[in-house]
Amino acid sequence: MHHGKTELGDSDELGSALEGKWKQYSGKTKEKWGKLTDDDLTVIHGRRDRLIGKLQERYGIVKQQAEKQVDEFARPSAKMQHKKGCVAVTNRTVTQM
Repeated sequence: MHHGKTELGDSDELGSALEGKWKQYSGKTKEKWGKLTDDDLTVIHGRRDRLIGKLQERYGIVKQQAEKQVDEFARPSAKMQHKKGCVAVTNRTVTQM
């Protein structure tokens, strides 16, 4: 089992946040993508490439769509960056928007 820290998009890992806490995030993953089975989550085990493949398989989407969904899921604070009047947390920096 690989537990190295990687950046999102490097190699085939979801990134250190998801890989290192896969048990915690697997539940959130299943909430977001309800078509994934428990067996799928076991196979994925925090690996970005495997999650993308399973999303393509279960949802019938192209690789680019699956990658975008995974990236957005792994970086939920990115959605807040451009909203006026809210606080965004990016790269461990808190800024008022």
